[in-house]
Amino acid sequence: MASWPRRNRWPTLAQRGHLTPRHRTYLSLNRTGLAGSVFELDDRLVASVPRAGADGWTGVKHMTRIDMADHRTSPALELLGRVLEQARSAALEALVEPQMWREGRWHATPTPSCSRQWWRTTWAPP
Repeated sequence: MASWPRRNRWPTLAQRGHLTPRHRTYLSLNRTGLAGSVFELDDRLVASVPRAGADGWTGVKHMTRIDMADHRTSPALELLGRVLEQARSAALEALVEPQMWREGRWHATPTPSCSRQWWRTTWAPP
């Protein structure tokens, strides 16, 4: 187990010159669906956009699992929309990690509508 404290280390990195304005830092908002569990697609938020802003992160990262045959996809996309609106209001960048699922498993073959890639969105200040 690491001996360093789990407290936010960004100020220390910035003070030492290792973290400059050209660097991007993202707070991951969700990764709560445990592999193989019945709630694997239910990735609830474990952090918040206001927390990311208060802690000085550049933006937020949100993973979205999409299964065209699973009724839980609709609320997941609705949650993604709320996160993006909050990020925009807070003038934070947003990284979206879309993951296609089929029959309860990650589907590695990219499709035109959603491939395994990250999308970064930056906003003009409100």
